Amino acid sequence: MQRWNPQIENCKCRPYFEEMKKMIQLIRDWNSQKENSPIIVSVEVEKPILEMMEILSSGDFVFISKDFAAMCGYSDMISAANALCSTLRPKAAIICPWGEKGACAKTLHGSVVVSDAYPPEKILTTLGAGDTFVAATIMAILKGKDLAEAINIGCKVAGAKCGMSDTKGLAKLFPFLSEKQSKLS
Repeated sequence: MQRWNPQIENCKCRPYFEEMKKMIQLIRDWNSQKENSPIIVSVEVEKPILEMMEILSSGDFVFISKDFAAMCGYSDMISAANALCSTLRPKAAIICPWGEKGACAKTLHGSVVVSDAYPPEKILTTLGAGDTFVAATIMAILKGKDLAEAINIGCKVAGAKCGMSDTKGLAKLFPFLSEKQSKLS
C-alpha cells in the first residue's frame, strides 16, 4: 500500500515552510539558553500538503487533521497517531482531532489516549470547532492537565462551540478559559 499520495507537486507554500522552520529554530535556540522557562511550540498540520511532513518533528504538540492523515494513508485517528508519532521529537505529543469521533493523542513511547466527542443537542455551526479544540487543548496543557484530560477538555469545548454561532458563551460554560494564571506564570 502506498502511504504518500502527493496531490500537490509544485507547492507554492515553500517560503511559508522555510519561514516557519526558521521561527521554530529561533525558539529552540532561545530555549537552549533558558532552562527555567522554555517556550512550548505547537504545530497544526491541517492542509493535506506533503511538505508539511517536514515540520512534524518541530513541535512539542503536533495537531494532525483528518485530511492530512488521509493524505498519509490513514483512515482513523488511532492509526494516524500510532504511525505519525514516530516523526516526533522526544517528549512531544501528536494530537488527532477527528470531529464527531472525538480525538486521540500519543507520545512517542506512550500509549494512545482517546476522548469521545461531546456534540451539542443541536449543531448550529462547526465553523471554528477545530480551532476551538486546539486552543482549549493547549490551554488545558498549560494549566497542568495530562494529555488525556487535555484532549477531553478540547473535545468538550469544541462540542459546545458547535452549539453556538460564535465563541462568546464559551467562557461562561468553561470558566478556566478566562482565568489569567497558567502553569507558565
